[in-house]
Amino acid sequence: YNTVSKLTSGGKSGIIAGVLYGAIMGVNYHFILVYHKSVIMQIITNSLTPNSTFTADQLYNATLYGIIIVFIILGLIVGAILGLIFGAVYDRIPGKKATMRGLVFGLIIWVILDVLLNFRDLVYGVLYLIQSLGIGLVASLVYGYVMGLIFERYMKREEPIEDPFADIMG
Repeated sequence: YNTVSKLTSGGKSGIIAGVLYGAIMGVNYHFILVYHKSVIMQIITNSLTPNSTFTADQLYNATLYGIIIVFIILGLIVGAILGLIFGAVYDRIPGKKATMRGLVFGLIIWVILDVLLNFRDLVYGVLYLIQSLGIGLVASLVYGYVMGLIFERYMKREEPIEDPFADIMG
């Protein structure tokens, strides 16, 4: 397979898997916000100035209902970028099948994006961090598996057609 085919397949499969990842994460964070409402409301209230335009309730509700849409949009964008990276490094990822390579890639993405960058969430408490890391792992593995599955199907479409006259024409 050539590099352009892998990048194209990676980008397309990354978009589709990214939207799924964003939906999983958005719904999860919606429920986390509901579960941890008192802590989050306290943080919002403490960060407001006396002349704020919005109340803590308004900001909480906007976040609660907007988070799913935001995560789906981010999933689409980040998924496309990560899909291109997946296509570029595909041959270097361990595994025989695209789905296994996708799972490995998803695990690497989880370590980088969730584990290493998520400790800022300790401000919300350890339980919040554990929930966030857990659902992040599930979403990253789903992302990787789905991306690998779709990548493999796109690559099958991209297989070069053998020229039947190659032997005759030299």
